[in-house]
Amino acid sequence: MSRGKPIDFASGGAGCAVKLPIYFSPVEAKAKPAAGHNGGNEAASPPAEPKTYGSFVLAYYESGRRQRRRFSTLETAKAEGKQIAKRLALQGSQGIHLSQEECRIYVAARNILLPHALEVDAAARLVADLRGRLLRLA
Repeated sequence: MSRGKPIDFASGGAGCAVKLPIYFSPVEAKAKPAAGHNGGNEAASPPAEPKTYGSFVLAYYESGRRQRRRFSTLETAKAEGKQIAKRLALQGSQGIHLSQEECRIYVAARNILLPHALEVDAAARLVADLRGRLLRLA
């Protein structure tokens, strides 16, 4: 997947706070070699050039795991992304029960991140990504 900026976003519509990035990510398909017509006695033909197809990747987090879905057109990616964004927005509005200790940890983390303009979930993803990179370097 492209490490560049998203080319577009899919949103659940007006009032939906969930926006999912869509990346352009071309796919290269290797062509199969052509079979010989003379029982394999003819000289080998040069390998066929691989074909490149444009595709679009919709990236999002669900149930704590990164999900990526690939689509052949931007319109299809946006349509499917709209449905996923609506579903994620509804899941996010469901109430959860936290213990007093968990509430204290959340508030402390939020206050630590406030000067950096980071939400708790964004900071957690950032820490996980950076930690993974550091472990791969070791």
